[in-house]
Amino acid sequence: MILIDLQIEKAVKKAEQKHPVFADNKYQAISIIGEEFGELAQAVNDNDFDNAEKEALDLIATCIRFLKNKESLK
Repeated sequence: MILIDLQIEKAVKKAEQKHPVFADNKYQAISIIGEEFGELAQAVNDNDFDNAEKEALDLIATCIRFLKNKESLK
């Protein structure tokens, strides 16, 4: 579990560095989450489970960023 926590923390930091501003509003935020989910679904459909792991971490990081920024998205 500790390894997963570290992977998630790393994914969040990477996302925050790449995109310092998460979203301008709640609609853009949910769109970003949907995009990340779509990338995960595509990787699973392609049976690319190495990429699916990366995309799952990206999705989790995006959801965490949503939670961290929820007050500014209202």
